[in-house]
Formats: sequence, C-alpha cells, structure tokens
Amino acid sequence: MRIYRFEIKKLICFPLLWSLLTAFTVFNVYVICSELGSHNEKERTTAVYNVMLSTDLCLHTEKIEKMKKSKNENEKFYAEYVDDYSHSYDSLDMQSVKDFKEIMFNFHPTGSYKQFIDENYDKLQKRVEEIKNCGDDAVGFYPGDIFKIHKRLYNLLMIIIIEMLIMMCFSVLYLMDYERINRTEDLAFSSKIGRKDMLIKWFAGMTVGLLYCIILLTSGLFVFLSLVPMKGLWNVPISSYMVMESSGLWEYPFITFVRLTTLQHLVISVFTAFFMAFIFGAISGGIQLFVHSSYITMISIAAGFIGLLALPFAASSANWIKTALCLNPASMWKACTRWFIEYDLCVSFAWSEFVIIGLWAIIATVLFSFGIMYFKKVNL
Repeated sequence: MRIYRFEIKKLICFPLLWSLLTAFTVFNVYVICSELGSHNEKERTTAVYNVMLSTDLCLHTEKIEKMKKSKNENEKFYAEYVDDYSHSYDSLDMQSVKDFKEIMFNFHPTGSYKQFIDENYDKLQKRVEEIKNCGDDAVGFYPGDIFKIHKRLYNLLMIIIIEMLIMMCFSVLYLMDYERINRTEDLAFSSKIGRKDMLIKWFAGMTVGLLYCIILLTSGLFVFLSLVPMKGLWNVPISSYMVMESSGLWEYPFITFVRLTTLQHLVISVFTAFFMAFIFGAISGGIQLFVHSSYITMISIAAGFIGLLALPFAASSANWIKTALCLNPASMWKACTRWFIEYDLCVSFAWSEFVIIGLWAIIATVLFSFGIMYFKKVNL
C-alpha cells in the first residue's frame, strides 16, 4: 500500500499530464461555447425551453393549437414544428427502414445472417408499437432538427472519450515506463518487491487515470448543461419525435431497444465511456509488459485504434464476419451518437455495446495476464 500511495503521488505531481488535462478541458469548453455560447443561441434556447415547460411537455393539447395563432414567434415556431413532425410514427415500418439501408449500402445478407437481421428488425417494429401505445412518441423536447441537442451532446462525449483514453494510457504508461526512462530498472527489479511493483504501478496509473476521466467528463457536461437548460426534461424518452434528428440520408425517430429517458441514456453512455477507458488502460499495460517502451506502446495503440476503425470495411460481403468485425471499441466509439439506438444493420441487436465491452474486457484481461507472466520471466 505504501508503494501504491507513492506511485499515485508521483503521477499526481507530474505536471505534463495536468497540462494535457487542462488543454483538453479548455478545448472542450471552446467547442461547447462556439456552438452554444453565443448570445443569440442562449436567448433562443431559453425562449423555446420556457415554451416547452408552459405546455407541460404534452403535445396533444388545445394549447398547441392556440400557439399556432400566437403573436409570440417562439410559441408559433414550436407549435408549427410539432404539427410538422407529429406524423413521424404514423407509417414507420422498421422492415422498410432495413430494406432502404440495404439498398443504400449495397448490403444484401443471405441465409442465417439475413434471418438474424430480419428478426432484429421484427423486434424493433414491436418496439415501435410499444412506443406509440405508451405515448413515448409524443413528449415535448427541444426541436431536434433545429437545436440538435442530442447530436451536440454526444459529439462532445465522443471528443471526451478520446481524451479519456489518452489520459488513461498516459497515466498507466508513465508509471510503468518510469524505471526504464530513468535507467533504474536494475535497482527496482532486483529489490524484494521486484517485478511485482509493475502491477502496483498499473493499479496506480488506472486510479489516477480514472480521476482525470472524471474531471474531463464532469467539466464538459457541466459547461454543456449550463448553456442548455434540461431541468424537467430528463424524463423525456429519447424515442419522442421531438428528439429526432436527421442523419442526412434518412430521418426517423430514435428507436431504442428498451425504453430509455434522456437521463438514463446519458448515464449508461457515461458508464460505457468509463468501461472503454478501463479496457484501454489494461491493453496499454499489457502491451507495455511485452515491449518495455511507452513510445512503442502508444504508437501501437493509436495504429490499432485506426485499424479497428477501418476493419469493418475489410469485409465487403454481408455475412457473419461483417458483424464480428464491427464488434470492436473503435467502431463503437464512431457510433457514439447512436449508442443503444437502432443504427447499423450489422449490430442491430439489443445491448451490442455491452457485448463489445464484455468481449474486449476479456481480450484485455488475457493480454494483461500473459504480459505479467512474460514480464516475470523475461531477461531485462
């Protein structure tokens, strides 16, 4: 425990990581403020927010009809938006959505793979009916196509996740490569604790890395939510047509595999981001145990991440291999704005994100375990 505390102190006192954390935080604030911080944007957001609250988030009332004739431009705009998008669920057929995507991406599965995807979209069609029957389809929120609150929030989360992965890897690697950089390996690894110290260093790096991740997430979300009022909106289901945003190629509501409110969706997305950071911390530690160089480890992780992004495109045919290649953390990160929402035909089943996390947690654990065994035996 004494060594663990010493390693944590060593990392916390390292100014370069705090400088990098500060740079990331400032960049995040800049991104948020450049999109939402202008006076006109804040004024418009607040005005529409007050209109939403005045309707109690109910879109099937006489008040909405009266707003169409209102002299208040914000009330009129909100009511007209509701009127324009109120029929979004009327003819929504998930099998038609699937067929359109197959044509758009020249994706034509056959056999058991086709049956798998068809069954997934049959389940999604049942979800559509559930959403309509329980009234989740029509709940007030910021007009999605105009304000794009969901996209802006999760684009921010995408940026923060990359920063979290970098901070976690740097925290782990700084401690695990400390002896080599300072040329004290002979002294450190010949002591009573010896090579067991490397595992302590990894735990300490993960602990401080978690602290950096928390700072990045809380600071980013705090600034975002200070500019976008969300009080009273956290219980809005994200499947409401008011939350819906155009993807450029198509436009239909966010169909979640289970009922999720905006708060629930954000919470599980944040936890997923932390799990990704833990996995990359374990992978970086495992690679470091083999190569004994933080520079090579970081280059390997960066190259591996880019490679995983490109991996799904390596399978041109529509078969099970395509889905297998899509089950990687880099591809999952790329789809951050659609986590737990129907999006990609290849991973159109419920909780695919947790499948990826579980699979790669096993891979990271195996890599790190073999790394420990190798490090105990290797001649340094």
